[in-house]
Amino acid sequence: MARPRRESPSPNAKERIKEAFWALYQSRPIGKISVKEIVALAGCNRTTFYYYYCDVYAVLEEIELHCLPVELPSLIVQIITGERNYDEIAAFVSSHQALYKQICYLLSAHGDPGFAQRFKNEMLRLWSAAAGISFAGLDKTLRLRLELIIGGLMSLFACSGNGEAIALEEIAETMQTVIAQELPQLLPTGRLKV
Repeated sequence: MARPRRESPSPNAKERIKEAFWALYQSRPIGKISVKEIVALAGCNRTTFYYYYCDVYAVLEEIELHCLPVELPSLIVQIITGERNYDEIAAFVSSHQALYKQICYLLSAHGDPGFAQRFKNEMLRLWSAAAGISFAGLDKTLRLRLELIIGGLMSLFACSGNGEAIALEEIAETMQTVIAQELPQLLPTGRLKV
């Protein structure tokens, strides 16, 4: 299949398709969203849609994949080890507002139920890699503590996605507290700066 021609200078057709899908997804379940609606809202044709995606579920999968804050675990480890400071959490959260809103919605009752488990698993993997530890190799207490921390943060995101007013600043403050009090215990002792 030939690459679709570019209908407008910016954003490109693929981005417009994702934006149109997201606008529709926030107003109704995915099963009630059609390709016809997406392309009408995106200002492109069905051929363009199918060039990029096989169906509406593929659009959601791509959005979910890009919602993972992959830089966050490394930032947290660098804060714990003293390489970066706590203020950078607030700056990170602030600079990722659109991502935060998408994560909140996807983790809420309105989102894809499978996303929560994929998000949690990826955060556990990213945290382990950033900390230089094996999640499977952690003792049971530390493993459960890490799962509780990640699950708690996910619950904050989900509450916000369900309509509870939780400001980004509150999320950042909660993350700073968790980082300062809980996460250092999960790092190998040689990584911590005293």
